Amino acid sequence: DPGSVLDRLGLQFDGVQTGTEVAQLEVDYADAAGQSGGQARTTRYMANADYEISTGSNLRPYIGGGIGYANIATRPDSPTVERTTETRFAYQLRAGMRYEVAPQVTLNMGYRYFAVPGQVQLGARQQAISSSAVEFGVQARF
Repeated sequence: DPGSVLDRLGLQFDGVQTGTEVAQLEVDYADAAGQSGGQARTTRYMANADYEISTGSNLRPYIGGGIGYANIATRPDSPTVERTTETRFAYQLRAGMRYEVAPQVTLNMGYRYFAVPGQVQLGARQQAISSSAVEFGVQARF
């Protein structure tokens, strides 16, 4: 499923990293009969904070999370089902490891759980929105 993320435009101080994030994910969903129902595009806007645990080495674990909102827009396959757009509260939890390869450059690998609480309208039915992802990244500090 195609997706894109612009992550971690923020500040770092005393082991805490804060930042904003905009991410988009498009997925297919099934209708009430289990057939292809259409596509849903979720765009999330999040404020995040991570706590990095000092280990005295270049390898440091982190835990964190974020809150914000998600805009969920549907494109049903059936012309008889209306397109819907909802904006809802969203949250995420993160954990992983960072490795400092240079004084201002860090590689990271982690896990992210993202969710929109409750049910949202996807075409002709209600459904929960959540995702789990393994993430890899490069962080440059200025």
